[in-house]
Amino acid sequence: MTFALSRWARSLGMALGLGSLASCGTPPAPVSPGREPPAVAPPDADSGVRFATVELATLPGTVALHDPGRWRATSDGSFTVLEHAPSRSTLTLRVWRSARLVRPEECEAEARLARPALPRPDPEALVDLRELEAPRGFSGSLAVGVEPDPNGTHGFVLGIGAAVGRCFVFAFDTTADGANAVTTVAHRLRAAADQIAPSVTLRDVDERVRPERVLQ
Repeated sequence: MTFALSRWARSLGMALGLGSLASCGTPPAPVSPGREPPAVAPPDADSGVRFATVELATLPGTVALHDPGRWRATSDGSFTVLEHAPSRSTLTLRVWRSARLVRPEECEAEARLARPALPRPDPEALVDLRELEAPRGFSGSLAVGVEPDPNGTHGFVLGIGAAVGRCFVFAFDTTADGANAVTTVAHRLRAAADQIAPSVTLRDVDERVRPERVLQ
């Protein structure tokens, strides 16, 4: 499921108290003049930079990232954390074993015990809520939200999934400031929800993959 950028920006503005949703009918023109950029390219990114599939050795698995050369992987306990300094964005991932018939709610509770700083989707901050598409075999939800931040506008995408005997968490955070902060965050959240989250694949340790890049 994808949403037009103009709807994302309006929804974010409403959640922040900066505007309101238009009434039902034909959506207004996008906030930015001219042709709307493709979903895969945040507006503050280099136009020549692209998405590429990278391998996450600590997951293990793969994910498609925009501007892959400038993401830096770190390990924070059992979580894989990727940081993109130019856009002030962070992607946190974890997959772990749990009870055989575990539910997404139980996976979320376990994840928050291990990482209390995970985004907490407040109903008033949500701009989108959909079913989790990936990884394959997991069921759960993907929440998109935005909230005021001392350093500008903060947005997040939080995915929680459960499979037979396993749990998965996907958390994307980003912050922007300035006059175009809401639109900038809308671009990034749309890319994270529509491009990055659905691209996650998990693999067994003995599987062979040929990613374009490897982030240890």
